Amino acid sequence: METPNRYKCKEHINEPLLILFILTKEQVIPLFAAVAIGMIIKQTLLLIGIALAYIYLTQKLKSRFPKGFVKHKIWSLGFIITKPSKSIVDPIKKLFIR
Repeated sequence: METPNRYKCKEHINEPLLILFILTKEQVIPLFAAVAIGMIIKQTLLLIGIALAYIYLTQKLKSRFPKGFVKHKIWSLGFIITKPSKSIVDPIKKLFIR
C-alpha cells in the first residue's frame, strides 16, 4: 500500500510531461494562444471553444491513427502539391503504367 505523500513516477518513459497536472504541451499552446488572441480581438470565449475542439480532435486522431496519417491523407487527396519525381508520384494521377 502506497503512502499518500509518496511521489508517483511515470509508468512509461515516453509519457509527456504534464503542465498544470492535467494538460500536456500540445494542449496548453493552442489554449494559451486562443486566450491571447481572443483578448486582443475581444472574442475570447469563441476562440477558447475552437481551441478545445481542436484539442479534442487532435487527441482522437492521435489515439486512432499512426503519426503522419492526416498529412498523408491530405497529400493523397491532392491538397498538398509536391513536384513529381521517381520516388514521389503525383497524387492526383491514379493510373500508373510502367
